[in-house]
This record gives sequence, structure tokens and C-alpha cells, in this order.
Amino acid sequence: MTYIDTVARALCLLKLLAISPLRVQEAAEKLGIHKSSASRLLSTMRDHNFVRLNSNGKYELGYAVFEMAHALSEGMDVRKIGRPFLEQLNKTSNETVHLAVLDGIEIVYLDKIDTSRPIRMYSRIGKRAHVYCTGVGKALLAYLPDEKIDQILAQIKMKSFTARTIVDREHMMNEIREIRVNGIAWDRGEHEDDIYCMAAPVFDFTNKVIASISISATITYTPEEELAKYAGLLSQTAEAFSRAMGYVGDWPPPVRL
Repeated sequence: MTYIDTVARALCLLKLLAISPLRVQEAAEKLGIHKSSASRLLSTMRDHNFVRLNSNGKYELGYAVFEMAHALSEGMDVRKIGRPFLEQLNKTSNETVHLAVLDGIEIVYLDKIDTSRPIRMYSRIGKRAHVYCTGVGKALLAYLPDEKIDQILAQIKMKSFTARTIVDREHMMNEIREIRVNGIAWDRGEHEDDIYCMAAPVFDFTNKVIASISISATITYTPEEELAKYAGLLSQTAEAFSRAMGYVGDWPPPVRL
């Protein structure tokens, strides 16, 4: 076994252990190597804290993996990584695009690129907005566990900003279920009368939703049916952004209930 082979098998083993703990024989079978070779590989990885033995006599991921994951998470700047994706989305659509994150029961705009058209929008970098009446907010909300959604909505007194604002909890939950099916959230003039927005979630390497991106337009220039034509592009961009953040699951992502 060459050094390259050993490294490749060690990396493969880490991926296998991320799915489920394994005994030495099980690891050997999955890697297609002799039990003694698997034992030596696991022993070396254990010496460096990449794996550890649990109480059932199976190997599982060790603390070194979590230390590396934490370091990666700390070093990943979602705004910096997301900027090229926003720029391409803005260039292709010539509409205003946003990047937002959830902070408590509100969303915060981390980045924004304006359309070249003379449009004024409520949003600006650093500004907060309600989670229930914005596209970016609903995209974030939809991919939280149900228990977390209940906690957030319980803290919010939903009020109307326009005649279209959703203020009924059952209506909101129906919309969340729809978002989970197609991966796209809509704000149809719910926060600002003339502003329509569609948004998609962004996930990280832990497969958790961490942000959302959106395309916003005024119906004066862009009717809803025209804006809807960018839904595929928005979804593809959100997926590419998520992959850049380390997400490895299916798209649209399954929901953690």
C-alpha cells in the first residue's frame, strides 16, 4: 500500500465513520482491505485523535475532526463567499439581489447589489426586517426544524404592512410547507406594496440553513410572471453557493423536522 493509497483510504474511512461507527472488520470490508491493515490504519488515526473507540467497541469520529470543522466554520465568511454568486445573479437578472441571515426572530441583510433601474427599496446592508413577511425570511424559516419555527412564531406579533401581509399562523405554515416542496420562497408585496421577491436557502457543511439569497423587483418594471422566470437560476445559484459552503446533500434539501 503506497502513501497515497493510505491517505485515500483514511479519508474514505472518515467519510464512512461520519455516517455510522464501525468495527475493524466492518471497516476492512467497506475499504476492501485486510483486517490487519484496517486495524493499523485505525490505530494511527486514533493516535492523532481523528477516531476513537466508543463503549460498544466501534470506531467513531474523534475530536480532531470536530476541531477542524470548527476552525473551518470560523474561517468561512458567508458574505465573502457569497459575493460572486450575488454578482452573477444581479448581472443576469438586472434586479436587486440580497443576502440575509437569521438573528433571533429577525433577518439581517448582510449584502445587497442594486438593480441599475431607479428603484428604492426598504432594505440596506445591516438593516433588520421581519422574518414572516420577507422572501429571505421565509426561506430561512422554512428550513428550520418545526419546533424552532414554533418558537420563533410564538415570539412574533404578526402585523400587516400591506393588504397582502400574511398575519395568520396557519396560512404561514401552509406557505412554509409549499416552500419545502419547491425550495423557493415568495414575498408578493407583503412588506412593500410594489416590491416582489423570491428567495432560496443557503446551507453549510453541517447541512443546516445558514443564510438565504433573493431577487427583488418592482412590479412596475417586472411583473410577477417575469420574475418567476428566474426561479431556476435562483435555485441553481443557491445550490452552488451552498456547495461552496461545504453542503453535500440533495437539492432541494430535505427538511429536518
